[in-house]
Amino acid sequence: MRTLIVLRHAKSSWDTGAADHERPLNNRGMRQGYAAGEYLLENHRPIDRVLCSTSTRTRQTLERVMEVGIDPAEVTFHSEIYEADVADILPVLRSVPDDNGCVLFIGHFPGVEDLVEYLDTSLELRQAAVLLIEGGFVTSGIAVLIIDTSWAELREGSGKLIDFVPAGR
Repeated sequence: MRTLIVLRHAKSSWDTGAADHERPLNNRGMRQGYAAGEYLLENHRPIDRVLCSTSTRTRQTLERVMEVGIDPAEVTFHSEIYEADVADILPVLRSVPDDNGCVLFIGHFPGVEDLVEYLDTSLELRQAAVLLIEGGFVTSGIAVLIIDTSWAELREGSGKLIDFVPAGR
C-alpha cells in the first residue's frame, strides 16, 4: 500500500500585482503552510517524495511545511501541475518509482479536488469528503489517500480517502 497526500497550496496574496504564477503567500498562508507541516509531522509517516507545482505559492507552501522538520528524500517541481486537470497530473504521479511509499503532492484548485475524486470514486467517501471540505478544497487543505496499485498503474478508483484536514484554518 502506498500513501498519497494531496495538499492545496496555502492562502496567497492578491494584492501584489504579480502574475498568477508568481503570487506569493500572504501572512495567513504563511501560518497555514506551517500548520500543514505540523499536521503532517505529527500524523503521517515520513514522506519519500514531494511533487510540487512551479508556482511561487506552492513553493512557499512547501518551504513552510519543511520548516517544521518534514525532510523528504526527494523534491521535484513540475510545471504540468500548475493549472492542471487530472489528465495532466496522472503522468506526473505515474512516473514516481514504486519504492516511494509516501508521496506529497502540492498543487492547485480545482485539480487537487478533482484528483481526490478521481482516485476515490466511492460515493460514500466522496460525500464524506464534501462535508469535511465544506464546499471546496480549502487553501492548505490536506487529503490523505491509500493507493492500492503501483504508481505506474494509478487509475480511477485506485485510492481510498482516509483523512481530510483543513489545516491552518
